[in-house]
Amino acid sequence: MDFEFSDERYLVSPYAQELLRLAKILYPLIKPRLGYVDEVDRCLVGFNDAKKLRLKKIAWVNFFSPEYVEEYGERFFLDMPAHLTERLSNGGIFIQLTPSIIVKDREDARNVREIIQSYCADNGHTIKCCSPYYLKDTFPFLSPTEIEQIQSYARDLIRDIFLLEDGTHLKVINVPWSEVSPTQQQAMIADMRTISEEQLSQNTEVNWRIELNELPTNSENMLSSIKRKTNANLEWLLTA
Repeated sequence: MDFEFSDERYLVSPYAQELLRLAKILYPLIKPRLGYVDEVDRCLVGFNDAKKLRLKKIAWVNFFSPEYVEEYGERFFLDMPAHLTERLSNGGIFIQLTPSIIVKDREDARNVREIIQSYCADNGHTIKCCSPYYLKDTFPFLSPTEIEQIQSYARDLIRDIFLLEDGTHLKVINVPWSEVSPTQQQAMIADMRTISEEQLSQNTEVNWRIELNELPTNSENMLSSIKRKTNANLEWLLTA
C-alpha cells in the first residue's frame, strides 16, 4: 500500500481490509514462506530474509508458514498480544495486530508497536513492529458516498424485523461502527431511536430483542430510553 496520496487517505483502511480478504484466499493456494499486508515502504521484507527464515519485522497482517512456526515456536506466535492470532490449515499461523491498519491517534499507534516489540524482546527477539499507523485527517475512513451508503443500509437494517418461533420480534443490527466518525455514529443512533420507537410503540404486547455487533457510545442509554418510552418488553445483547 502507498500512503502518499493525501487526498485519498480515507481509502487506506478499506483498501487494507480488501487486501486482507484477498490474502486469506490466496495463502492456502500459494503457500508462501512469509506473507504480510502493510505499507510497502515502511515494512518491506526482503526475499532473502524470508528464504532464511529471518524475522526482522512484524506487519499489520502476517502469514507465517510452518517453517517459521518450527523456527520460532508456535507459542511465540500464538501468545503475541495482537488483535487476532490463529492457526492456519497448513500448520502456519496468522497474526493481525489491530482491527484496522489505521488508528485514531498517534499514541494508540505507538502503544501497540511498543507492546509487540517488548513482547518479542522478552522472548529473545529484536523485531521491529511496523503497524498500526496514525495518518492525520484520515477519519472518517470511508468516502462521503460510502458513508451515505452505510447510513442508508443501517436505516434499512433497523427497519427489518424477524419473527422467531416463540413469537419474539428480532431486530439484527450489524453496522461497521468503527468505520464512521462519532458524528455519523450519532446520526445512525438517532435513526435507530426514531425507527425503533415507532415500531415498538405499535406492538407493545410482544417480546422484542435487538442484537447488535457492538454498542457504540450512548447507544445503551438510547435503548433504555426506548424501553421506558414505549413500555415494551425489550432486551438487547451483543453478538460479536
